[in-house]
Amino acid sequence: KLLKAKGANFEESRIQKVSKAAAPMAMWVKSSCRYAVVMERIEPLNRQLADANAKLDGAREQLANNQAELKVIDDRVAELKKEFAEMTREAESLKVGLRATEALVQKAQDLLE
Repeated sequence: KLLKAKGANFEESRIQKVSKAAAPMAMWVKSSCRYAVVMERIEPLNRQLADANAKLDGAREQLANNQAELKVIDDRVAELKKEFAEMTREAESLKVGLRATEALVQKAQDLLE
């Protein structure tokens, strides 16, 4: 506010006329004021960045949990497929045995007749 109200007093050429030692100090004050203004503008952006990073961390954690859960499900599906294949082989073996038994029973009936 002071720089805006008395900006002419902080001009380097004007200060050089009054005091050569004060000119660098005045430049430092102006730079510090500009820095403060920039930091005030950046602060909300930094908060938004922190919020976005927190959400990203949460999303990454959820992704890791979902991937772990998916792995458990995939492992269970693989296990069930293996069981299904074994049972299918067993069923096929039983069908072959049943056909052989039916053929044997038919031969026995033919002999009895």
